[in-house]
Amino acid sequence: MFTHSLHDALRTTAALQPRGLAFINNVHSIRYGDLMNDVDRASRFILSQGLEAGNRVALVLPFTYLHVVLILALDRLGIASVSRAPNFQFREMAELQTLKINAVFAAESKPDGLDVPWAELDPQSLPADLDLPAGAADAPIPTDSDPDRVVRLVETSGTTGQPNVVALTRQTALKRIMAHQLYCEGQGSNRFLLGMPVHTIAGYGWLLMALMRGATAIPGIGPRHLGRFIELFQVSHLLLSPGAFRFLVIDGNRNPRDFSSVCSTTTGGAPFDATLAQLARIVLGPNIWNAYTSTEAGSVARGHVTQLLGNPAMIGSVLPFVTVEIVDDAGKLLPAGETGQVRIASDLAVSHYEGGPDVDQSAFRDGYFYPGDLGSLDADGRLSIEGRLDGRVNLLGNKVPAETIERELRTVQGVIDAAVFEADTGLGRKAHAAIVAAEGQTAETLTPVIAKALGRMAPEVILTVDALPRTDMGKTERWKLAEMVGGGMG
Repeated sequence: MFTHSLHDALRTTAALQPRGLAFINNVHSIRYGDLMNDVDRASRFILSQGLEAGNRVALVLPFTYLHVVLILALDRLGIASVSRAPNFQFREMAELQTLKINAVFAAESKPDGLDVPWAELDPQSLPADLDLPAGAADAPIPTDSDPDRVVRLVETSGTTGQPNVVALTRQTALKRIMAHQLYCEGQGSNRFLLGMPVHTIAGYGWLLMALMRGATAIPGIGPRHLGRFIELFQVSHLLLSPGAFRFLVIDGNRNPRDFSSVCSTTTGGAPFDATLAQLARIVLGPNIWNAYTSTEAGSVARGHVTQLLGNPAMIGSVLPFVTVEIVDDAGKLLPAGETGQVRIASDLAVSHYEGGPDVDQSAFRDGYFYPGDLGSLDADGRLSIEGRLDGRVNLLGNKVPAETIERELRTVQGVIDAAVFEADTGLGRKAHAAIVAAEGQTAETLTPVIAKALGRMAPEVILTVDALPRTDMGKTERWKLAEMVGGGMG
């Protein structure tokens, strides 16, 4: 569907199916006609706060219906939104000034020391509960359609400890929403369960994509309740973080549920081993996709689960509107099959990070975005991601991607999950492995087993943790583990 704005598309959908379900969770069930009325109400509330096109608003709220409506209303008015996790706190004015935030809508009261307009909202309330001053209920509402207007700010995952902020214009945001359609094959009740938070690029994109195509958006909840939600709401399409995907597959294998409504599942951002892929096909059906995306470049590549069974590093085919190249450290193109740095050119990509002159912009150069990943392209143009350039560890003088070692560790009996990183032990930098062990296993009992199974690839130090620190997208935060043992990953 070609449209000049998201609001245009939603108005068309609401006119065609005013009684169609737009949003459901365990509290609210909202139809498209009511959704548009709520967007009008929220728009008037936003205008009553003295905001206008070109402003920026931070939403520090859980992923509720009110949060969704505020995103839609801000977009409609040409005001950029940035969503933060509900436990996020702006500690200094500098954080707000860097993002040029004009107002904050939050579930908590305003902290002392912050000089910014602040509206405290009940995230579980309906837009009808928003307070409007006298006369505001009938005030005209402008609809911004400037294609170059910044409508969304998204923070990168920060796996290295340094998250950056990307600004999406209306034109880029709409292109990315259209690109998400490629992940939605299959027929069904068209109910999309969004198992990634709305403040992530995937959660935001899939929410808007579901609404633009007249589907029903269902915000995901904790992994332990996902199975019940799928059955209760007869979900047709799943978007899951790697952690939620792994939990759902393993739990669904042990405790069978009726997932016959599911016609398509998409995940991505973490290793996808063959054992998990085989279980996933039993639990969720055959239509499972692995995606490679980034906040900076949008959708890049995707592959069906069958492609992953022979190569756990395989993503799949590069999307037709994206160029991916593999280069050496000097920027020279490498032939098919050779591993090197990944670089991406795409109309969906941004050209820089937000912020002042101190923000490192080296990932954007020569018309490409360099995500910092190591990968390869086979003769058919299919992309494999071997690991992070900054995540390689030194084993007997050889630099090995941490992800390569982690995949081997996960095959060792007694190891549930694993992360590999370098850290200073006081006697020099060594390769460490933090593992989540099965009941009855310890680092001491597993160290000789790992040494025998991995041989020259075995990390020098093994330690156990209750759970690996991960971002909302499920990416391992190795830098936190390195700090935990006393040395950064520098």
